[in-house]
Amino acid sequence: MRLGILGAGAEGSGLAALLAGEDGIEEIALADVDEGRLALAESRLRAIASPTGLEASVLDAADAERVGRWAAELDAVLNATMPHLNLSAMAGCLAGGAHYMDLNGGPFEVPGVIPRSDTIDAQFELDGALGLDRA
Repeated sequence: MRLGILGAGAEGSGLAALLAGEDGIEEIALADVDEGRLALAESRLRAIASPTGLEASVLDAADAERVGRWAAELDAVLNATMPHLNLSAMAGCLAGGAHYMDLNGGPFEVPGVIPRSDTIDAQFELDGALGLDRA
């Protein structure tokens, strides 16, 4: 499996380190908007000397079109970015044909705290708008 991890911060790079040695993971494609954070994560992951391949790309999760092109080469993507990027990341992954999972989204809208766009309901609506079957 070619696994993409969107976000090279603590959660994304930690997941990459944990998953790199798992059976069935052929390659991890790590992406982040911050070139410095990505370079640090990449150097630390390469130091692990895992047999898994590693590809690092500068990518803005807010750009659904670019996420889609990146995700088209992957089997699945874990989104380890902030919740306000979930919809654009999800839309890109779905357009690219990759399975998608994010690590954080609000269960429901809380005015002034959690906007509707950061909720799981907004993601279900996006899924429905694209005519995809969640079965």
